[in-house]
Amino acid sequence: MLGHAPTVPLAAKVPPERRPSIIEWALLGLGMMSFSGLGLFLFKILPEQPSLLIEGSGATLLRAPVFCGAALLLVLGCLSAGLATRAATGSDRATFIMALGDAVAFALALMVYTSLSPGV
Repeated sequence: MLGHAPTVPLAAKVPPERRPSIIEWALLGLGMMSFSGLGLFLFKILPEQPSLLIEGSGATLLRAPVFCGAALLLVLGCLSAGLATRAATGSDRATFIMALGDAVAFALALMVYTSLSPGV
């Protein structure tokens, strides 16, 4: 039996209700792209060029790494919790949890946009 490979049982098929839908894949992609773009801007570009932001309460929050880090972690947490909810229970709540993560990313991006200096 030298030429015989041991058989490995294949994993069980995932039921359709526990697979992410097209909308959830789109929310995941949008959230990850927003997360990476905001992370790059807030932690790499902004510290090197602080003149990009006008003075104000939004700019003060955006210069605080604790606020930005917490907001970005909330985005990642919502996206991963949505995928985990879909995989574990098959519940439609997963879509709403992932949409919450995208809403947080959008709010942070809107805060960055309104705080940018004119002409940037």
